[in-house]
Amino acid sequence: MINKNKIKLVCVGSVGENFFHFLEDEKGSIKNFRTIFLNCSKEIENPKDIRSHDFDNLIFCVLGAASTSNILKVKSLLDLNPFLWQRTHFILVHPFNFEGEEKASKAKEFSQFVTYQRSKKTDLRNQDLFRHIKKDASFEDGYEIMNQWILAVLSQQHDG
Repeated sequence: MINKNKIKLVCVGSVGENFFHFLEDEKGSIKNFRTIFLNCSKEIENPKDIRSHDFDNLIFCVLGAASTSNILKVKSLLDLNPFLWQRTHFILVHPFNFEGEEKASKAKEFSQFVTYQRSKKTDLRNQDLFRHIKKDASFEDGYEIMNQWILAVLSQQHDG
């Protein structure tokens, strides 16, 4: 049962924002998660005055794991109460290989940090999209597949 008054989904940066827009077109209970946004475009209001008791017992956090800004925003939010880290299931989207070793290393470090915090996590790699799309596919085609993968993780964890 979803408590619509509690925050269930945290969408961070462009990856989180893209996923939220994808969810707007989906059917099902996940679409009804109360959502907050961090480090998103100016069109979306970022949270103010969020307290730890505003969160549900299981929180999903979707973000691109290679962005320093995203990582700092997540840390500042969840450090409100260290128990929030243990209630959060992260869906970390790692960069493409062509984005460079520095970004890959940053994503790996944050993934390890999430593990250290005893959070659940699912690591998804943009690079894996190349195995599932045609050579002439657009980035939007790839992001559609990535959003389906993210939705599958949320559905499995939420229903399970």
